[in-house]
Amino acid sequence: MADFASPTSSPVPFERAAIAGVGLIGGSVALGLRERLLARRVVGYDASMDVLREAEALGVVDEVQATPGEWLRGCDLVVLAAPMGALGPLARELAPFLSPEALVMDVGSVKAGIAAELDALGVRGFVPGHPMAGSERGGVTHARAALLENAVWVLTPTEHTSLTALSRARQLVEGLGAAPVVMPPEAHDSLVATVSHLPYLVSLALTHLVARDERLSLLAAGGFRDLTRVASGDPRMSRDMVVENREALREALARFRRGLERLEADLERPGDLLAAAA
Repeated sequence: MADFASPTSSPVPFERAAIAGVGLIGGSVALGLRERLLARRVVGYDASMDVLREAEALGVVDEVQATPGEWLRGCDLVVLAAPMGALGPLARELAPFLSPEALVMDVGSVKAGIAAELDALGVRGFVPGHPMAGSERGGVTHARAALLENAVWVLTPTEHTSLTALSRARQLVEGLGAAPVVMPPEAHDSLVATVSHLPYLVSLALTHLVARDERLSLLAAGGFRDLTRVASGDPRMSRDMVVENREALREALARFRRGLERLEADLERPGDLLAAAA
């Protein structure tokens, strides 16, 4: 197998890669594949022809496809990069056309559901994954290969994931400049509920609180804007993300609520409040 870590290695690791969902992350993966010479040809697949035309015009992909079909059988890498709410339907749409030899990955922020979905579809070359990278500015226009560089990329194999597929996925992630970390899907979902999905809800709650009084908006400075920045992303994508992970998120919310209650009690004990801030 070729050394993915070397962009000048020969032969090219993948002959034909398909990026299904050419948005910020999908577009960044496509650019990384092209710039680092990891795929000989990159195909963009998306439900929106406008997105496909833009991706092709920007040089993000080599060619575009608007419908699934036999062209997928020639792809030895398929990356599912749709929003969380669309990942399951996308997988079901493409599965009948996938080559059994293809490495199939996704970039969704919740793993247990999509892992079970692909297992049920019998896609044995599937390695669930989540690059911990992003931006409040979405869309293929803002895609860049550098977005993935030095990012932690979690891989969450299931009991059906072969060691060969996992090894290929790790090498691909490293080839894109990211750092692979392997853990079970359920462990990933519990952790991101605390470090990603809970901060989104907190940011949203603060934003709603300030919106009730225009005087608060006038006084909100840079620190407040930093706290609420994550609420400014695509609301539908964020909603799908937190709803998909709602069970783990409820547990994170309960822990956070207890933490707030302790801090409220510490208002009467300044020494404890100082210790909590240390």
